[in-house]
Amino acid sequence: MRLIIKFITVAAYLQAQFGYGQTESCQDQTVQPCNVLSWKFSTQNIRTGANPYNSTEGVKAVITNTVSMNVTLIYSFYDGENLVVRYNPRSPGNFTIAFSSPENPNIAACKLQVLPGGPCGFVSVSNNLQHFAIEAENGQQKTWFGVGENLAWINNAKSLNDWEPYLKNLSSSGANYIRVWLTDSWDDMFVETKLGVYSLNNTQNIDDLLSLAEKYSIKILMCIESFNLFCDNPKAPCNWNECVYNAKNGGMLQSPGDIVTNPVALSYFQMRTFYLINRYASSPSVFAWEFFNEGDIIDNFNPKTHSAFIDTMAKFVRAHDPYGHPISTSLCCHDTPEVFQLASVDFSMTHTYGTHNATDMSDNNRYWTLRMRSEYHKPTYIAEYGTGAQGSANDPTGIVLHNGIWETIMGAAAMTSMTWWWDSWVAPFNLYHIFTGASKFVNTIEWIEYAWFPLAVQAQPTCTDIPPSPQYTCAQQASWGKCGFSWMIGYCCKSCFNCSASCVGAIVPTAYMPNEYVRVSGSIGIPTSQGNIVAILRLQSMNYTWSKQANNTGKYPLSPITDVPSIDLKALTSKLPTSTITLSVQWMDTSDASPKSSPQDIQCSPQSCKLTQFPTFSTDVVAILTQKS
Repeated sequence: MRLIIKFITVAAYLQAQFGYGQTESCQDQTVQPCNVLSWKFSTQNIRTGANPYNSTEGVKAVITNTVSMNVTLIYSFYDGENLVVRYNPRSPGNFTIAFSSPENPNIAACKLQVLPGGPCGFVSVSNNLQHFAIEAENGQQKTWFGVGENLAWINNAKSLNDWEPYLKNLSSSGANYIRVWLTDSWDDMFVETKLGVYSLNNTQNIDDLLSLAEKYSIKILMCIESFNLFCDNPKAPCNWNECVYNAKNGGMLQSPGDIVTNPVALSYFQMRTFYLINRYASSPSVFAWEFFNEGDIIDNFNPKTHSAFIDTMAKFVRAHDPYGHPISTSLCCHDTPEVFQLASVDFSMTHTYGTHNATDMSDNNRYWTLRMRSEYHKPTYIAEYGTGAQGSANDPTGIVLHNGIWETIMGAAAMTSMTWWWDSWVAPFNLYHIFTGASKFVNTIEWIEYAWFPLAVQAQPTCTDIPPSPQYTCAQQASWGKCGFSWMIGYCCKSCFNCSASCVGAIVPTAYMPNEYVRVSGSIGIPTSQGNIVAILRLQSMNYTWSKQANNTGKYPLSPITDVPSIDLKALTSKLPTSTITLSVQWMDTSDASPKSSPQDIQCSPQSCKLTQFPTFSTDVVAILTQKS
């Protein structure tokens, strides 16, 4: 079927793939909301010699609500044959539509009645300014929590069939997000193959991919550009010699770093972005726009000029995207508050390859999540991560994937962390199941109804003589000269190590914790209106430590639990409805978010909640603590 479609007309293709109502002229019609309408017009409507890819030279549709008189502007895109206007009606009502162009101010006019229905499924920043929301009934919002991975490109892709297994596996595991690059010559989604001219094959590929994403209920972060084409460093993956903006290729730039300061380059960047908006923004499968992948690796990076470029582009998109998709960009290596403090940038992203802790993704990803949240006060998530830039193929069970995902959930990020290694790690080792538990868990909480704060989890080290095995006592191990063996680290602290910090600070199982839990983390949600307090908590098992999987020698660089943890609520005392509250605790397994114990109740003072019962099993567990009425 896919091969046949390639040879039929554009109108038939759009109708078959998207259900677009294709019309040769503007006719009065009554439609259901959320069904993309499409009108096509001859290129005779643009000036002779004009660039058909420049949407400002094409057809403009002025859509006016006859009651509120609110106006929406939609511009055309060039599909190789015609100028096409796409519009996704989201609100019921009666509208007039007037089509014009710089060459012809009165192309056509008609009436449109949109019936009640919807919602269409577009994503926006939520009212709590910490998460994302998706349209719900009656104009309300509900949480959209992204779970997924990067899927920047498919090497040597020949058709959409090469993409579908990835989306199918992600969707079946509960994932709902991918990040796709629309740049670089190896990419079958590469748009600007010549200066101001766009690949019609590749732009059609993007249409196909959005259709596939809709089929599998996946949202796409559209990454417009990457540093690769704007750097000339032999030690980095730079492709300046292939860049159409390069003066040697007929462009306007003598130096790649001038992309953010050259006004002619800006105009071409805006023209391409405008084309993408007009062609794809009507699809709710578009999650958001990202201007640059790791823009701080472009040559001669300067935070001020780069942030000015991002601000200009963000305001341009906000003025021209009628569907209000979120806007952002990404950075690699610089602490650049100038960018994410911009009011025009809706959310912050970071890429971290062990830049805080390369041996423990729990610690690394929680650190960056909390830091970005506290600095920028807007939704944040880790858009790329790993233990290093060389990948994680030596982690066949996906410990890095698992820990990175769960710690950002516990840090109340807007999405899970997104691994980069989709084709060399997740797919070959079939790690999609790791997304399942995370997806089920995040869907149990209406995140946007709370203001989220990190929990201070207190666990005081104690000097105890816990032997590595109940078969022999610590006194026996010491008398036999076993204290110096690596497997004794964290055990027999009194008999072997004289209560030194090197032992007390190591992994010590306790009578309260029947398994080797090595980390506890979480966040607490205070309802933004009426409602109950909700807290989330994770106990990380020894089985989910990267050090153990990689067979590293030496001590585990992990924070131990050596006593019953207390969840510190002292900083939130003024927000608590009573001096003492009762929380119901439900423990779940992170592998599938299935219950692992009967709910228990705990009494919480304004200072702390002290847990005294834990489920008995050897994998990670998470808990939802809900205030009882």
